[in-house]
Amino acid sequence: MIIRNKKYFSLTLMGLCTSVMFACTDQSNHKSSTEEQTKTRQIVKEDSLLLHVESPDWRDQIIYFVMIDRFQDGDKTNNDQGHNLYRPTEEHYYSGGDIQGIIDRIDYVKNLGATTIWLTPPNANLWWSNSSHGTGYHGYWARDFKSVDEHYGDLETYKNLSSQLHKNDMYLIQDVVPNHVGRFFEYQGQFDPLNTDLNFKLISGNLPTERPTQFPFNQIDRHNPKDEKAHIYHWTPEITDFYNQNQEYTYQLSGLNDLNTSNTQVRESLKDSFGYWIKEVGVDAFRLDTAKFMEPEFLNDFIHSDNGIVATAKQTGRDSFPVFGEVFETSLPFEDKAERKIQRFIGTEAQPGLNGIIGFPLYKTVENVFRSGQATSEIGYRIKKQMEMYADPFMVLNFIDNLDVKRFQSAGNTSTVKQAIAFIMTAPGIPAIYQGDEQELLETREAMFAGGFHAIKDKFDQQSNMYQFIQNVSQVRKAHKVLSRGQFEILADNSSGAGVLAYKRTSKNDNAVVLFNTASKPVLLSNMNTGLSKSDALSVIFSDNFGEKKLFSDASRLTMVLPPRSIAILKPIKNWQILLPIKLRMHR
Repeated sequence: MIIRNKKYFSLTLMGLCTSVMFACTDQSNHKSSTEEQTKTRQIVKEDSLLLHVESPDWRDQIIYFVMIDRFQDGDKTNNDQGHNLYRPTEEHYYSGGDIQGIIDRIDYVKNLGATTIWLTPPNANLWWSNSSHGTGYHGYWARDFKSVDEHYGDLETYKNLSSQLHKNDMYLIQDVVPNHVGRFFEYQGQFDPLNTDLNFKLISGNLPTERPTQFPFNQIDRHNPKDEKAHIYHWTPEITDFYNQNQEYTYQLSGLNDLNTSNTQVRESLKDSFGYWIKEVGVDAFRLDTAKFMEPEFLNDFIHSDNGIVATAKQTGRDSFPVFGEVFETSLPFEDKAERKIQRFIGTEAQPGLNGIIGFPLYKTVENVFRSGQATSEIGYRIKKQMEMYADPFMVLNFIDNLDVKRFQSAGNTSTVKQAIAFIMTAPGIPAIYQGDEQELLETREAMFAGGFHAIKDKFDQQSNMYQFIQNVSQVRKAHKVLSRGQFEILADNSSGAGVLAYKRTSKNDNAVVLFNTASKPVLLSNMNTGLSKSDALSVIFSDNFGEKKLFSDASRLTMVLPPRSIAILKPIKNWQILLPIKLRMHR
């Protein structure tokens, strides 16, 4: 493992001979000179690239989610593509972020504690939709699945990003959208499913092209007999009933042209298109957009067939290639409606589907408990359902923010955000931090760099309070694998509102206890049974708003007053009463 600019120090706890080791990365700010930020991308020779590496244990990863257009402008030459769509002060136009900008800020992400970068789709997009009167700055309106969008850079730059991440012992997740392309056609007037030619209209005035440029996805004209026969698309209007399964699978989501993923040619072309990024760039995992709008049979073929995504990844030496599917569904408290729907897309042992999940049900519960002050017992119920109902409950990507939801901070405060982040760092699943959360940004799609949307100055302060909080809790998660791999057990919670939330993570030879008080006032934790040995002590290895006490002499029971909005992570010290006199003799 490459370790750069690391310093180590040990902390002796309460006179004991046990020490806790922390690794501290260099806190120096990223260079931000105009010359460096505007330099033309460096083309790296093929033989110097590190594109293909073995898969990590994904349970141990910490993900940083980057929106390419809003993260960092590393190459100003690609900002303006000549159509007046580069308007960085306006939310729904291009701000200028690109792949080179991500390369320039790898140290910033790594120092935060993240081990993996997940980026929005980098492929060529529809830049301007003359029907919805918006731009594809976000990356989810494809026109070519196998080309890098001109605003973001080129293939060589993308390879360089992959290589630089791998050389830093980091990994790359690419967002992919096999459900649809951009908005190139629509129905104007009443739709007749028996005559899909009626009221069909190709949209004129789109930029930079009026149809996709990649075969077979350019066969998009229902009026053309060859295109109609090819049936690459579902000739349908927009979804109006999201409880109608046929509409979910075959109609147009927000007017985006829905691919006929039951068509063999479409399936083969999509596997080829997205397998390309694994083979050519060295992508390590996918996040699959709008997964609930694709039939489970497609997901099985796309991911698990002999020439599917997992098989393609194995050809490059990757034995674990998760496809984290977005099934945007949440459950009401103490209900599991969303989990039951997600099960449909996970599939069965005989016909598996998604091998990774975006944790929307838990996201909503975290919001309820930590921001809205609802019963902390909701957490135990939600995790129990995750452990019972998902094929691999540890392959769940947990988050508090993304580019489609209102930021947690915007309706909360610093303490609630810290608790929510500490929770996803210590709960079953893989934590994902959305860009800007570490700087307490409020706007969902706010740019991180000066001159971008809603950004007067750069927002990459490595000394900020939240950045250092995430950095510290990340170090604890990495140092104690029980927090990423252990089983989960609720020790105490409150069924009536905010207050105590305590749980234990347990593996074969290790334990950790995690404590929260979600209330804005002190609460009593009374004689809580931890299931640990009375001969052991519990030491505090991480805390916030917790007070000064760092050692509890009886690991089997805990009694204390938890301060408001407090957090603590504790680890047992074996046979500490035997070790204490030894330590005392050493100091004589």
